[in-house]
Amino acid sequence: MYINCEFSEPTGQVFGEYTLSYLTELFLACLKDLQSRNLLKEIDTDKLFSNITEILDCNVVFWRNTLFPLVRDMRKNRRTSCIENMLEGFHSIQDVFQPYYKYCAEQARCQHHCRENMDSEVFTAYLTWCESQKECNRLRLMDILVQPMQRLTKYGLLLKAILKNTDEDVERENLQTMIKMVDDFVNNVNSSLKHRQDKERLKGIIARIESYDIVILFLFKIIADNQ
Repeated sequence: MYINCEFSEPTGQVFGEYTLSYLTELFLACLKDLQSRNLLKEIDTDKLFSNITEILDCNVVFWRNTLFPLVRDMRKNRRTSCIENMLEGFHSIQDVFQPYYKYCAEQARCQHHCRENMDSEVFTAYLTWCESQKECNRLRLMDILVQPMQRLTKYGLLLKAILKNTDEDVERENLQTMIKMVDDFVNNVNSSLKHRQDKERLKGIIARIESYDIVILFLFKIIADNQ
């Protein structure tokens, strides 16, 4: 079995751990350094980056414990270890990747916080310098912030690539089980996000209805006073 992908040890460049790490080591670290010098104190790092450090940590743990042993054996022995060894790691995907629920739910707020501070010359200079670094590959911060969400699907893509090159029935069954686990997790995150959006939308509708009630009561009062 052969997979036409290059992997780097142990962070997994193919999955963009570098993307996650330079969000923390470049953008976040630079911002914290500026704030330590009393610059950009108005920028809320939690609002701008949410729990990106937790996202990085859970991906590194999952890669090292679940996927890297497979890649290591492929590179060392020119063959894969037993696919079944990965199955246990994928059984824990819901627990390991819990930080994604918060990160995805807060993405709109992160994007908004970035946009609302674009009038600041210092903030714009900070973004320009960070985004000019070669690690960013000419991407803007707001583009990079969504990549941790997009990368969730890459686990499924890797498994499907392995499945395509696997002949043994037992291993194919295990791979299909893992693919379903990834798909179920992505669907759960999407459902949670939709539920949150629906809840916020409902709160807005209720607020408007309550404001209409106040106006109606006020009008009734005027009418009553004029009778």
